[in-house]
Amino acid sequence: MKQSLEMKEALHKLGGHFCPEWVQECTHLVMESLVLTIKAVSALLSARYIVQPGYITDLLESFRTKKRKPDPNNYLPILKESSLSNTDISFAPDEIRSRLFADKTFIFHDAKMMKKLQFCIKAAGIFIFIFEFMSLY
Repeated sequence: MKQSLEMKEALHKLGGHFCPEWVQECTHLVMESLVLTIKAVSALLSARYIVQPGYITDLLESFRTKKRKPDPNNYLPILKESSLSNTDISFAPDEIRSRLFADKTFIFHDAKMMKKLQFCIKAAGIFIFIFEFMSLY
């Protein structure tokens, strides 16, 4: 809780703010370790940096001391996703990734799930359909 409050204060001093959900205006996602959540996928598809909390701290310090901003590539979190291998994977922003699903069609059987993934869908340029089963009995 204390770390979260300190993060919010640091963001405020930098002129930013904390968003509990991913929105298009987000410029960075802060994670101690990388797990593929909806927010993380949204950041990846939006070609935004995913950084460790130390980046925000060091960024604030660079503004205070008028030194060069830290390189976000030095603050990429460690992958904690057991289903993926750490070998030769980069989670730095990549514009190619943002077009990975362009012009593809995803079919959802549940409007609730589609709404949950709404930003990922928009960021990736995905066409969507909702296919709801109707009972004939």
